[in-house]
Amino acid sequence: MTVEAEGPLARRAVDRESGAPAPRPSRPRLRPITAHAARPSRRTLRRRRILIGLGATVLFGVLFSAAALQVVLIGNQTKLDRLQSRISDAREEQYNLRRQETLLRSPQDVADIATSQLGMVAPERAVLVSPEPLLIGVPTTTVPAADPTAIPTVP
Repeated sequence: MTVEAEGPLARRAVDRESGAPAPRPSRPRLRPITAHAARPSRRTLRRRRILIGLGATVLFGVLFSAAALQVVLIGNQTKLDRLQSRISDAREEQYNLRRQETLLRSPQDVADIATSQLGMVAPERAVLVSPEPLLIGVPTTTVPAADPTAIPTVP
């Protein structure tokens, strides 16, 4: 019968009667691994190659898509910058035109521009001229002289 030895170093079983260490249990014999046995099979190698190829293809696709997206973003940013520049130019022009409009609205400024730039002169006295009524064309019927408001009719 065997008993475990006591103490910090006691790890081996000891025979109770004789006090000698018990024989070790037999272990399966290990064989060395040869280079041929450690090599994976052709099927495993083929799977690895396919997976590596697919992974590389997916990685290339993702990187190419990211680059294409960056190109599109840069193009759109350029368009946006141009539009913002045009908007700021239009706002500045609108501000200048409104300022010019407020300057030209006063009657005194209108009179000054008319006399200095256009060569107009102020009238001495306003005269109302009323034009005489004219008949255009030849009337087909005669209008009685007593009724000047009558409209000629065409048959």
